Amino acid sequence: MKKRGSVDLMNSVVIFLLLNILFFSIMMGFVYISSSKSALYEQAYSKQIALMIDSAKPGTAFELDISKMFDVARKNEKFEKLISVNEENNAVIVNLDINSGGYTSRYVNSAKIKIVENRFDEKLYIFVG
Repeated sequence: MKKRGSVDLMNSVVIFLLLNILFFSIMMGFVYISSSKSALYEQAYSKQIALMIDSAKPGTAFELDISKMFDVARKNEKFEKLISVNEENNAVIVNLDINSGGYTSRYVNSAKIKIVENRFDEKLYIFVG
């Protein structure tokens, strides 16, 4: 009877350890994916551009260095348009990865917005009309 009790205890300990290892590996995978550079840069640049547009008056032009964003996009093999503006919803969309939908930030300014990406000097030009 003592052997059976120790075997049951051993089985429960092994199962407990395996479940803990599985749980922590899933958690580490989630942290790794959500802390990727592309998601971080998408969020940061989207919010920064939306705040710049909100603070602008008509006739204002901005120049923003986006060289780090181009580096991340090159690593993810994203060569299409990285930043777009949805004027119907007043939103800035930054997409640095082929597999993601990008990050969207809304702005309040109702002026016409024009965004130009210059890939040669890695600058972003924002014109608020």
